Amino acid sequence: MEYQSDEKGTVMNRRRFTMVACAAALVTGSITVLITPASAAGVNASCKGSFRSTFSPSIIATVRSVTSTTNSQYNDCVTGRPGDGHNSSTNEVSCQSVRTTVAPVEETITWDYSEEPKQSKIVYNKVDVDGPSVIWEGKVASGRFQGDSARKVMQVTSWNQDGYQCLFPQNDVFSGELTEVGGDTEITITSIR
Repeated sequence: MEYQSDEKGTVMNRRRFTMVACAAALVTGSITVLITPASAAGVNASCKGSFRSTFSPSIIATVRSVTSTTNSQYNDCVTGRPGDGHNSSTNEVSCQSVRTTVAPVEETITWDYSEEPKQSKIVYNKVDVDGPSVIWEGKVASGRFQGDSARKVMQVTSWNQDGYQCLFPQNDVFSGELTEVGGDTEITITSIR
């Protein structure tokens, strides 16, 4: 860098050099922060796995009270530790309404941590059904990661044989009995603090 002979020019060139150096350090620092998994967007847990939901009694074409029990295994984690999730709820549902699942739903996840708290109680208060995908959004109400936001995506890939007509009716005629579904799931818990 060439400096001018007068004091003002020298100061201006040094300032430019300093600003460029600071900008380069800032960009380099930002890249480091973005590629550090533990600090990426405040993610405390990011895990994939599988789930299985059972319905008792089975979901049929007419509305009735059904207890849904879901067990999830979050065993492939990019951030955080593996865990097992469980939830159970009773709602009035039919084949027609099962795709517009009722919220709120609570899930308790027991994480593979040696120190307490080992569990997170999540309350999902928003649900969106998009084809075979069910997207839950909510907040960790208590335990590990309390106060953080939670997002769970369930991709339904299997169901009992008679359940197909319940989930995917032909000519808008619901039939069959849905006793269970299963598939892939992923959960992300993000700090909102």
